[in-house]
Amino acid sequence: MMIQPAAFSAGIIAFSEQRFFHPFEIISRGLAGLVFVLYADSAIYPWLIRWLGYGLLAVSVGLLCTPPSLHRHFARWSAVQFKEWFRWCGLAFLPAAAFLLFVAWTSMTG
Repeated sequence: MMIQPAAFSAGIIAFSEQRFFHPFEIISRGLAGLVFVLYADSAIYPWLIRWLGYGLLAVSVGLLCTPPSLHRHFARWSAVQFKEWFRWCGLAFLPAAAFLLFVAWTSMTG
């Protein structure tokens, strides 16, 4: 994403053309959200993890209500529209990812 934004964009477009794209997006977000909600109490910031979990569940429900063709169109559109932003978004989200790993690690190690 940060190193080759054009390749990342092309990957999003290619993935959106797969038959399993829409169900995969719904299931993966729903499962991640469910895990976040179920294990939030063991995290050092339970309110944040629970909030992220409910957000992922809301996106999953929203995708359930979205026709696959519209979801596919949005994925293609956003991959092209935001290609120039991928590098900066990746840099901005590195600290967020590191923080989530820290929260997960401290939750597992007590």
